[in-house]
Amino acid sequence: MSGYPRIRAEAAAHIRELDLLEKKIILATEGFMTKSPESTLRDKLSKENALAVADFIIAMKREIDPRLNYIEYTIQFLSELCRAIEKHFVDMTRDDILFYLDKCRKPENEDPLHKWIGSYNLKRITSMCFFKWLYYPNIAILLLLLRRSSYSVLW
Repeated sequence: MSGYPRIRAEAAAHIRELDLLEKKIILATEGFMTKSPESTLRDKLSKENALAVADFIIAMKREIDPRLNYIEYTIQFLSELCRAIEKHFVDMTRDDILFYLDKCRKPENEDPLHKWIGSYNLKRITSMCFFKWLYYPNIAILLLLLRRSSYSVLW
């Protein structure tokens, strides 16, 4: 009988955690006409990675207000990256990401017009932004505060 309250408390904590994940997924994917980005976050990613992507999308919405197609691309790319490397985002190394990006390159005979470069650069920039945010989530806010404080000194 003494173990029952502990198990019940753990189950309640698990339900609250799932509820938080669901709320963040809904916030991150609001505005879409299809359920594709939402199902990608729910079904194709682990809980930890889905929470990280949802938090990143929410932070992007707060800071830069991206278009829906950019949000959808970001979700697709990060889920593709996660499936290709098969690790949690916090466990991925620089070499893992560079190896994945190198697989996206195409040789000259396969793509003589170099059309792969545009998508490669977008994947590179998206991964840089995501991992900078993942490891330094408050840096953008700090830079904004520093800029505002330097402007207030001038005025």
